[in-house]
Amino acid sequence: MFAWRGACFCLSGAHLCGDYTRALSIIDVFEKSTKDEHDKAKEKEGNNPVFRYEESEMRLYRLALLQESGQLEQALTYSRDIESEVVD
Repeated sequence: MFAWRGACFCLSGAHLCGDYTRALSIIDVFEKSTKDEHDKAKEKEGNNPVFRYEESEMRLYRLALLQESGQLEQALTYSRDIESEVVD
């Protein structure tokens, strides 16, 4: 829980300052640092709509950062890669 709060604080600060590289890096570090927890939760709650929604929102946030940073080709590729994971 606290890791997520810290990541959100750093992520929103980087995003608001226009430091998209850092914001994307924070998402990467957070996802790597919580991978074991995430895998266990996905195994247990993978079909839980709340879990799927939260995962979907993180994917969409990364997509928005790619778009805002002007990485349009990467954003297009990423949007195709996550299509099946986006639930809204």
